[in-house]
Amino acid sequence: MVPSRYVLLTAMPLTSTGKVDRHALPPPDQTRPDLDADYVAPRTRLESAIARVWREALGLDQVGVYDSFFDLGGHSLLAMEVVARLEETLGLRFHPRDLVRQTLGQLAASCEEGTASDGSAMPEGVVRKAWHKLGALGSRENGTPAFDG
Repeated sequence: MVPSRYVLLTAMPLTSTGKVDRHALPPPDQTRPDLDADYVAPRTRLESAIARVWREALGLDQVGVYDSFFDLGGHSLLAMEVVARLEETLGLRFHPRDLVRQTLGQLAASCEEGTASDGSAMPEGVVRKAWHKLGALGSRENGTPAFDG
């Protein structure tokens, strides 16, 4: 297991008994790690919704279209949580391995096309359900009208 983020300290904070005081450790930086791909903001409502779930799960301030979940510090247990949150909030149902094989933009595009990362068709109604939920999210959060279909 390799940490996704490091915090450099001049000295470890210690308790009065000489043990590491974990509560006194500073929180890790929430900036997006330096990756090969430059940051490109989400372009569609679906990309924005997926990015929001990834940001919350990873504790980052930015997640871009060309970012990979695992390159941003995700791991298999967190992937399961993200898959569950995407299904709960958007009705998107896919396999956790899709997070391994695709960037955020590719995942959103495959959801819009109704195909999984292996090229197989997604279950019927998943894309329609996702658009319906996105429309409902948009009307609640932004005051924008919901999608028609």
